[in-house]
Amino acid sequence: MSKCPYCSFNSYPITDLIDFEAWRYAYRFCLEKLAQQTRGRKVSSVYFGGGSPSLLPATFIGDVVDDVHRLWSVVDNCEISMEMNPGNVTESHAANIKAAGINRISLGVQSLRADGLAILGRKHSVEDSLRALNWCAKFFQNYSIDIIYAWPTHNLDQWKKELAEVFALGAPHMSFYQLTVDEESVFGDMYSRGELLIPDDDTCASMFEYLQDAAARAGLPAYEVSNHAIPGLECRHNISYWEYVDYIGIGPGAHGRLTIAPDSRNGIPSTSQTFLEAHDERAEPEQSRKQAVAKSQAPFLSTSTPQKCAIIQEPNPQKWLNSIMDNQHILEDITALSLEKQMKEALLVGLRMTKGIRCDGLPMPLDHIVNMKAFERLVKEKYLVNKDGVLAATFKGLRRLNALTSYLLNG
Repeated sequence: MSKCPYCSFNSYPITDLIDFEAWRYAYRFCLEKLAQQTRGRKVSSVYFGGGSPSLLPATFIGDVVDDVHRLWSVVDNCEISMEMNPGNVTESHAANIKAAGINRISLGVQSLRADGLAILGRKHSVEDSLRALNWCAKFFQNYSIDIIYAWPTHNLDQWKKELAEVFALGAPHMSFYQLTVDEESVFGDMYSRGELLIPDDDTCASMFEYLQDAAARAGLPAYEVSNHAIPGLECRHNISYWEYVDYIGIGPGAHGRLTIAPDSRNGIPSTSQTFLEAHDERAEPEQSRKQAVAKSQAPFLSTSTPQKCAIIQEPNPQKWLNSIMDNQHILEDITALSLEKQMKEALLVGLRMTKGIRCDGLPMPLDHIVNMKAFERLVKEKYLVNKDGVLAATFKGLRRLNALTSYLLNG
């Protein structure tokens, strides 16, 4: 395994044998602490992500799933997803993780072209992906594939041919991501030196438009700017992000958004991240917790009043693990979010969904945060639709979503 050149995710090389018992203890410690702070809530989805959780033993995964059921009330038919690398999938491993409680797979295919995989730095082959997909289809009714497009040298004709092959695979859920060049990645360094040529904006727009038409014809309409599914098999976990409900994360560098009293936490890892989503908007913080690792960007908010918080756990795996093993303490940074910040986040993620967002569910009235002249222009020019209390981006708006949201907020 190696880090892909387009990736800026939190990741570290493995230099020693992994002590799975220590990691198992640390995960259980985190889960138990979080369960204390989220009493009365239900878990509606679990997601093992953050890179390559398929490298974990199935018994490890099963123990975490069992702990979730032991510590929380879990909804019927809870969606429990796991990311997998095509090069790590075998028939026996697929069978074992299903037995461990996983009921949905997200497979990082990334491209069905050998040159695309090489440019993207992927170590698996097209044949590995096809073989892995066979095992996924054998053991899981619900599975997804990730595809990246608009990589260096990629063109529209290649994309049309590749999409025909992608849709012929018959996966019930597909995610298509236009390559973004993150300045913290290897590609970012190359781009800054003028060594990376990516398709121009017009080509990217044509690729996006063709994708939408082809996916609709294949029976996988878009429900989010990058995600397509057979109706009824949308990823419930990701929808929770876009609907801006609470979710918690454990693991080095894991992010969460949770309605709590900031001083109720005493700090809660990167082999994988497990995200648990809580739908109950009410918080029942543990007032007995006196030690907090919290800093607020909204000092006017009381630190004992439940409020939406951004939580980021210590990114370094060894520091994260040592803090739990040596000090029974979870290293994390907690920031209480102002209503203005919550509103901006809710708009940025909510407008990604084709169904849009309900304005009456936003943290504050729309005119308190958006530039109303920009808003009226976007509606007039049909980039946005505002109808029956729902605000949504049109197809025209989704194609320019980043520019649209920036203009909406800043004018």
